Amino acid sequence: MNVVNVFLPTMKGTKLSFMRDVLADKKLHLKQNEVIRLDIPAYQELSVKNLYEDALKDEVLTKYLPTKEQLSNKLPEREFFFGVLCTLRKQYMKDIIQAASNKRFKVSDDDPKRQGIAITDGWFQELMKHPYHSSKQPALNLVEKPGTGIFLMKESAKLYKQQRKRTSHALSKRLQQEEVKDGELMQDDEEAEKKRKLADGSAMVVTNPPQQMMQSGAKPK
Repeated sequence: MNVVNVFLPTMKGTKLSFMRDVLADKKLHLKQNEVIRLDIPAYQELSVKNLYEDALKDEVLTKYLPTKEQLSNKLPEREFFFGVLCTLRKQYMKDIIQAASNKRFKVSDDDPKRQGIAITDGWFQELMKHPYHSSKQPALNLVEKPGTGIFLMKESAKLYKQQRKRTSHALSKRLQQEEVKDGELMQDDEEAEKKRKLADGSAMVVTNPPQQMMQSGAKPK
């Protein structure tokens, strides 16, 4: 579909049932020149697996993404999935990327060593693109995995390989989280107002007049 400028997964990742829905306008699509692409770090909380369920519940995103049935319970392709999210939920994606990076690289104010170096967003994105080997000994570069340039901001690695401790980070916020918060705040405000009125006596209870008076046509005093 590149000929008609439609943004879709690869041929292998585009299932026939999803293609039928696109052609029948049951599923919406983006144009290739409309797609916004952001650099998505390979963090667990920013994975397709962690975000796909939320995206299907979003009333906008679900119109552009294939369903689980259309993917045979597999995950959508990474480039296509994040192309849709970054275009239609750009600020949300920027927020969770920034939050995930801060958890890993931001220096705490109470850190006695203060090993961090303040850099601009432009330098941060540039350093994320370029691989490097942390070892000062060239021979160890053959056995160690390359990292990204951002790790040059950290302390130099030791000459021997240690077992790294993996830390699992939660997503900073969910797509539906903001809507739920707004609803809860409104309910809390209403409850607080009711309690305030009962406490100062401004809320009066009105009872129905006796049935006998109503039948006789007499007005309640």
